[in-house]
Parts: sequence; C-alpha cells; structure tokens
Amino acid sequence: MMLAVEIFTTYIITAAIVNGHALASFRTWFAKTFTVMTIDGKNLIDCRLCVGFYIAFMVSLAYNDIQNVLLVYGASYWLCTQER
Repeated sequence: MMLAVEIFTTYIITAAIVNGHALASFRTWFAKTFTVMTIDGKNLIDCRLCVGFYIAFMVSLAYNDIQNVLLVYGASYWLCTQER
C-alpha cells in the first residue's frame, strides 16, 4: 500500500511541475536562473524523465524506502505517459 502512495505522490508532483499551469512562473524562473542545466538546448525542468527521477528519489527518501526508487520512478513515469 505504501508503494502505491509513493508512486501516485511522485506522479502528481511530476505532472504538476512539468505540465501544471500553476507552476508556469516557477518553471520560467528556474529555466532562466539555471541555464547551465540544459540538454540539447532544453532545460531539465521541462524534461519529464529528469524531473520524475528527482521527485521519485526525494519521495522515496521521505518514506525511507530508497530501495524502491527505480520502481517508483518507472511506475510514475508510466502513469505520466498515459494521461495523453
């Protein structure tokens, strides 16, 4: 049950950061401030893969369940791809 909570928490936070209109000003500020963090001209805050991994890592640390970080990341990323 706790694994499902971690997966959905990661999915919701990742979707809110990458796709959410409420955080658009934060994404713009982050992209302008951290110009070093780019891959092929695209900032890491716009990359769902990158943001998803960092969020999965932080959520797994918060729940003291670091051994499942890749499972949480993979499942939450799969959920993010299903919303389109």
